[in-house]
Amino acid sequence: GGYVDESSYFYSMEKYSDIYLKWNKTDSLSSKQVPPSLFLDKRKILKKIDLGNKILFLTTNCHLYSLRVGPSPISTTMVEEQKEWIDFLKKIIKVNEFNLKVRVHPRDNWNFKKIFLENFEKNLLSKKKKLEHEIKSSKLIINTTLQTTFIESMKSGVPTIVINKGFTVDVPSPVKLILKKLSHNNILFHDFEKALNHISKIQDDPLLWWNSNQIQEIREDFASCCSLEANDNFRFWTESLRKI
Repeated sequence: GGYVDESSYFYSMEKYSDIYLKWNKTDSLSSKQVPPSLFLDKRKILKKIDLGNKILFLTTNCHLYSLRVGPSPISTTMVEEQKEWIDFLKKIIKVNEFNLKVRVHPRDNWNFKKIFLENFEKNLLSKKKKLEHEIKSSKLIINTTLQTTFIESMKSGVPTIVINKGFTVDVPSPVKLILKKLSHNNILFHDFEKALNHISKIQDDPLLWWNSNQIQEIREDFASCCSLEANDNFRFWTESLRKI
């Protein structure tokens, strides 16, 4: 899962594996790219009638004590990160009149839910059991990490951005290229204010931006790099395993 995991473990899995199946393109000779096993369906292109009416903010989580090198935030850097989330959400509520839902990571090691409830009404918290149901009722998704939830959001067809302040790990060169494209096309942000400005511009009709030819090309590039889509994803997996 994800696509920054190899350097988190100093590329150990590639080094001790004869064949390493993973979702993203990589420089490793032992790796073979396969479609994401959790999301075998192809990415969707939605119409305005298919969208919900709210912004969905997805939080991330990290261990209290780091057990590996990982994508930011790690360890106590989460404290400052959560403060920025609160400030960002306050500005969204103040500037915009549409609905907002916040979905706290199920492993809430840093008690963000408690911090959130000290600043906002309880009804802003997501109550849906499954993330996919929350995604389907959204008009815009804001991710806070470049991990599996971001891939799921990108495949959903709902306009998606991610705010991630940087990396504490190296990423494969093919992924570096796609991250630059995401950043240059207002999908990946390293600054909360810039993200807020973009949201303000697209809030009336986010699909006008998301379904543009330019963004569709970026989504296709992202899928090719980080969430491969074959003609038959399940068949691709079975044939790959048979060849091992």
